[in-house]
Amino acid sequence: MRGTNDDNPDDNKKKEDSASHKRLIDLIPASFIDLADMSHMSGLWTRITIIFAFAVVELSFVGLIFASPVSDPALVKAGFLFNFAKFVEWPTARLGPITFCVIGDDTIAAYLESSVAGKNIGLRSVVVRNRPKSAELNTCSVIYFGRSEKNKAGTIATSLAGAQILTVSEFPELGPKGVAINFFLDQERLRFELHPDAVALAGLKVSSSLLVVARIPGDKR
Repeated sequence: MRGTNDDNPDDNKKKEDSASHKRLIDLIPASFIDLADMSHMSGLWTRITIIFAFAVVELSFVGLIFASPVSDPALVKAGFLFNFAKFVEWPTARLGPITFCVIGDDTIAAYLESSVAGKNIGLRSVVVRNRPKSAELNTCSVIYFGRSEKNKAGTIATSLAGAQILTVSEFPELGPKGVAINFFLDQERLRFELHPDAVALAGLKVSSSLLVVARIPGDKR
């Protein structure tokens, strides 16, 4: 008796591959690629995996792999923001939740609120705050400055020097003014630039794994 397609090893392999691809596609918008869960891997394999994972996010921006809404740049930026926080060595003396504050971009704030609020980074819960008041900025862990707040970003970042707050924007020229991480487009791919001096000014340290996939000003890699 002739076996069915389900009994064919080649067909089963195709089904498994298809299911794996679907899981990967589903994983991106759901968890924004949880890159920090790789402590069990060797150093070299971790670096390779991180580079691949960030490359997948970049590809999703131009829709080469994933269809809308994953190709929405605001969603991709929200995913990066969440993962940036996982690669920061947060001071143990600073207790309470990891608070993402968004200034000047309601869309990114909405994506964070719907996708990551209530999750955990380590043992700390995640809170999202849109349009925080000036008096609340010291309670933020990560501050994202949207396009409408470009003129204020450098001043705010400088005023928060030493407060152990990670500042992020989409303007690389703000790095020398104290904004630690800045998004930019490279041939329609979303990438980010990290300014070690701005990170140090904030009183923070970031994992070397994040440095591997960032553009560092003056780095000849």
